Parts: sequence; C-alpha cells; structure tokens
Amino acid sequence: ACAQAGIDHVASEQIAQEQWVKYSFLTALAAATCLMRAPVGAIVATDDGRALINGLYNECLWAADAAGQPIPEAARAKALQTLLQVDSPLKASMLR
Repeated sequence: ACAQAGIDHVASEQIAQEQWVKYSFLTALAAATCLMRAPVGAIVATDDGRALINGLYNECLWAADAAGQPIPEAARAKALQTLLQVDSPLKASMLR
C-alpha cells in the first residue's frame, strides 16, 4: 500500500528492535534537551554535556537490553554521532 501511494518505506522483520532503536534515541534526545532547555550543540559545549547525554543514552540502552531488544552497535554509533554533534541545532519537538 505504501509503495502504491508513493511513500518511502522499509518493511522490517524485526519491528520490535526497530522501535527500541528509535525509542532509545528519541528518549535520550528529549530528556537531554528538555532538561537543559537547549539544543544538542549547546549541551555538548558545556563541561559535563557529553557525559550527561552519554549517561541518558546508556540508561535507554539498559532499558532496551532489559526488554530483550539490545540495540545493535551500528545504531548506537549513529545515535551517539547525532546526540553528541557539536553545534547541532537538534532538539526534541516537545521543547519547542
């Protein structure tokens, strides 16, 4: 149905894991940017910003592991690359 409508899509055989990958990233992003009331770039520019974001993301990874859906290393690396990007304007939509 998506293809017929011209919608880009990916059918996953591991939808639960895909959801946990997305959930862990978005949860860490929202927690950091809402708590600090700042975008990622401003947070990582502080003395403890990288440690804060790493800690929040690690908590999300622990939750995924506990749910039986460990996050693959490639997804972890991609998430951290985004979450720790210097000068990034990225912030959770709930902060706006």
